[in-house]
Amino acid sequence: MRTISRRWDGADSSRVRQRSPRPGPAVAGLATAPPAAAATRPNVLLIITDDQPKHTDWATPKTIDWLVGQGVKFTNGHVTTPLCAPSRSSVFSGRYAHNHGVRDNGHPYKLDQSTTVQRHLKQAGYRTGLFGKYLNAWNVDDNPPHFEEWVLEDPVVYNDGTYNVNGTVQTIAGYSTTVIKNRALAFLSKAATDTRPWFAVVTPKASHEPNTPETKYANTVVPDWNGRPSVAENDRSDKPDYIQSATATLSDAQALRQRQLRTLLSVDDAVQAFKDKLASLGQLDNTLVIYLGDNGYTWADHGWLKKSVPYLPSIEVPFYLSWPAGGLGVFPALNTGTHRGTAPAKSYRPNGYGLYNTAGNVSEWCADWFSADFHRARPRDNPTGPSTGLGRVMRGGSHMCHESYCNRYRVGARSSNTPDSSTGNIGFRVAASPA
Repeated sequence: MRTISRRWDGADSSRVRQRSPRPGPAVAGLATAPPAAAATRPNVLLIITDDQPKHTDWATPKTIDWLVGQGVKFTNGHVTTPLCAPSRSSVFSGRYAHNHGVRDNGHPYKLDQSTTVQRHLKQAGYRTGLFGKYLNAWNVDDNPPHFEEWVLEDPVVYNDGTYNVNGTVQTIAGYSTTVIKNRALAFLSKAATDTRPWFAVVTPKASHEPNTPETKYANTVVPDWNGRPSVAENDRSDKPDYIQSATATLSDAQALRQRQLRTLLSVDDAVQAFKDKLASLGQLDNTLVIYLGDNGYTWADHGWLKKSVPYLPSIEVPFYLSWPAGGLGVFPALNTGTHRGTAPAKSYRPNGYGLYNTAGNVSEWCADWFSADFHRARPRDNPTGPSTGLGRVMRGGSHMCHESYCNRYRVGARSSNTPDSSTGNIGFRVAASPA
């Protein structure tokens, strides 16, 4: 173990002592800035896996059950730069690589730290923490800026790694995903007494090479995979020279995939532990959880068994998000707040007959034939529509459907559709009297 004091820009301190990174001018006034009440702002848990391809759901069922079951799965999640440090810099800064300056894995200090989400959240009064990998080629002696607590691993290995723990570099025995999980859980536990909202970045090594699984998963049987058309491509004459000369085979890809899936099983365990901890703290609903890979990985597609190429397996990543209190996950089963657009069931009082949502839920299918101008010639009371037509009247819309579809919902609105339509948001209402 050694205690160090180096600023994030790599400059050595004249004295050897443990300390946190110095705040820059933009955050110098943080101590006196009154943070907003934690209850009004969500916690943020950002989980970034390493080299995790899109088609790895089998290894993370608990993660998907939580984040997709109570949130959303972005089925077309992509990264713009399929390489670790540039991609992570984009996540932190919200900028493309040509703007944030980190264009490879060798120059992490080019990232303008004043642009990062951790800087902005720390300035806003959030408690911030980093647990795991930061940026490739970041010196382990250098503290990551704008994090209040951190356990930064470098070099990133699977077992018995070297970590910078809040300014002290030390070796911690054990499997890295477990070490990172436990340190992150300790950070979350402080929410029991620290009322500030928090931002935690959790970045395990999995599923990066050498894809060393935890001992308990070393021999886990994974589902078979027999490749895809891009793996068996025989004619690569239209590809760049480096792809034409690539030699990876289906067998190579199957072995790599097996190792990757086994390492991700431990990540799935960690995510479940985070969920359990948040539930015990009563912070499950008001925590925004984002899970994504920093880049994908090819499984011998076009003979390539790496990343950093503009092919779909290299840029497609798993991408999940859940924030129940923000309306992602609990809707429509639970009323979680004030609704200006869509709304869960029973958000509003019933009518005089005790019926809820007597207008809405679905577009109501009516018997009347539709005519855009027929109402002009009919009485105002109980107009019946023309005697024939091509489309039946649909009344209103749904205040429960997605805001992008029914944001202009009005009870009095009328539209039409043909009787043989297979549209799934059309229904009709029935009423029953007690026997």
